[in-house]
Amino acid sequence: MEREIVMFFIIDAALLLVPLFIWHKKMHQKLSKASLINAFKALGIYWDNTSEIIKNAVVLFLTLLTVSVFLTALFYYLGIDDSTRVMEKITGLAPPILIYLILVRSSVEEIFFRGFLVNEVGVLLSSVLFSIAHIGYGSVSESIGVFFLGLILAWNFKKNRNLIPNIIAHVFYNLILCLIVYMK
Repeated sequence: MEREIVMFFIIDAALLLVPLFIWHKKMHQKLSKASLINAFKALGIYWDNTSEIIKNAVVLFLTLLTVSVFLTALFYYLGIDDSTRVMEKITGLAPPILIYLILVRSSVEEIFFRGFLVNEVGVLLSSVLFSIAHIGYGSVSESIGVFFLGLILAWNFKKNRNLIPNIIAHVFYNLILCLIVYMK
């Protein structure tokens, strides 16, 4: 478990630090508190209108859930529902690791795949890369589903230029899925 936590931390640190480092290089700025604040804003991490952020997060969360339910039904109908592999991975994690992944990994995925990659490679390629990053679950339906959910998250970020609703929706989406897995 200790080795797993260290590995998760290294991955998450890279997902956060790479975009910040590249932004600093592009802007030719020295590392300072002000430049870090600017970097976070450039990545879409800022709090502006609370009611808009909450409204956007709720709509995004409900959209993710709706699409997920639709895709699950479609995969079941097509006979390609291999989601038990994902469930086995999730239930095999210790609760502290699961909480870490729900809170931290969801957040840094949004920063890297939406705040950074959407600006660098666009909505489609960032969603493909997001899907590839989830191949470790060994589930075809998971990879396809993550691609479509990544498209929704990327499109929302492109439209609103704020990651806070994405982060909130992503955290709650993963939380709900984990609760469903543990209730089975």
